Amino acid sequence: MRLLRTEDHGWCVSIFSNEHNHHLSGNREETREWHLHSEINPVLMNFIKDLRENNISLSKVHNILNATHGDQAGAPFRKQSLRYLCSRIAQDAISDDMEKTVKLLDEMKRVDPSLSVFLEIDHEGSPKFILWCTGKNKQDYMYFGDVVTFDTTYKTNLYNMPSGIFV
Repeated sequence: MRLLRTEDHGWCVSIFSNEHNHHLSGNREETREWHLHSEINPVLMNFIKDLRENNISLSKVHNILNATHGDQAGAPFRKQSLRYLCSRIAQDAISDDMEKTVKLLDEMKRVDPSLSVFLEIDHEGSPKFILWCTGKNKQDYMYFGDVVTFDTTYKTNLYNMPSGIFV
């Protein structure tokens, strides 16, 4: 079937063939790969989110869901849809990380008035740098002197930026 748009933004059938150019799907195993079957209901989505927030790997999440639905053919969505959903969950977590970080530093400042915080955020809302020093850090520095170790060898997965820790 071929549809065309009409001037009034409706649709009209321009070509119709009653002959099939493919075999008809005979069972759920075949139809589960259709786009329609990639939808995940909200209850299941929250369950998946809880598993991922508790550091359960994508493979284990998929295995858990298959076990609860019988087998892979009985799973209510494609593995590709699960992978996409998990990436969306990770992106949502990233989007409010900076806000959570600023709130945490504000709370630390209320508890420790000597806390110094320096941060710069770029135009996309991502951190360019974050540096803080507690009152205890400052006292230790005054007492022990100026020996500092700075390590930037660790790269985070979500932000792909160096993380430096003063020790």
